[in-house]
Amino acid sequence: MGEYGLGYHTDQQTLHEDVLGTVHFFSAVLHNTTGGPVPYKNAISLREEDAGISWQHADYRTGQGLIARSHRLVLSTWFTLGNYDYTFSWQFYQDGSIQFVAGLTGSVSTSMIAAWATRSGFGTPTAVKVNAQHHQHFFTVRLDTEIDGTYNSVATMDVVPLKNDAQNPYGQGFTVNETLLRTAGEARTKISPLTGRTWTIMNPSVLHNYTGKPVAWKLIPVNSPPLLMREDSKLRTRAGFLNWDVWVTQFKEDELFPGGFYLNNSGLPVWVGSQPDANVEKEDVVVWHNFGTCHIPRVEDYPLMSVE
Repeated sequence: MGEYGLGYHTDQQTLHEDVLGTVHFFSAVLHNTTGGPVPYKNAISLREEDAGISWQHADYRTGQGLIARSHRLVLSTWFTLGNYDYTFSWQFYQDGSIQFVAGLTGSVSTSMIAAWATRSGFGTPTAVKVNAQHHQHFFTVRLDTEIDGTYNSVATMDVVPLKNDAQNPYGQGFTVNETLLRTAGEARTKISPLTGRTWTIMNPSVLHNYTGKPVAWKLIPVNSPPLLMREDSKLRTRAGFLNWDVWVTQFKEDELFPGGFYLNNSGLPVWVGSQPDANVEKEDVVVWHNFGTCHIPRVEDYPLMSVE
């Protein structure tokens, strides 16, 4: 995507097919190779949709209960790049949470299995002598945060058990360890499913009325395998920005793409590698979050896969 230019492969959305209900469409204008305008009709859709149950509670004494359904506001786009189709959605919920969803569908990439071969080495047989390759997809979200003001800080939050002592005599207690990320070098961090790691993006200058702690938002990652290429792979050098799941940098106007403008081993590895001591505490920061999926195709994915 970084090489093709995602916007140039935007699909036109159609009511009652791509989206249902009351929908507002936004068209877009991009440019061609000579700078001329190219219109893209219905490139973005905006809709409200049911999102299940927001909350409910039943009183066991009286049998009486309350329930409220959740609605979310959704901004969506669709793209087609070769055999794959992608949908990206920003979903805004009534409880203040924001979810980003990347959906993958389309036709899985396949190759023929040799007539004499007994199995496929790096994929799943999905039809007679047809192999669907194992592969990975990665996405980066660039979050230019402004949490109650320009100057923010970022910390990792890990849930850990307490030591057995007088304050924890039964060994059941646990707490949250907060680690403030003070420099761009320290802020190169990874997911930690066993400690439930999240990232808190806060404004240290604004304290919450009840907790007395800085107001903040929480980045909750999905848990997926890291980049599985070997370190000496020729392609690995072009994907150095995937060596970490989260990066934090100072805001700079020309730093828009994690792999650099040309995806040629520049971007985050160079920006942070050249200035690992750059301060990211109480600064105008950008949080970069890498996530993805490791696709081991199944027979049901062929020839067109359901959205994952």
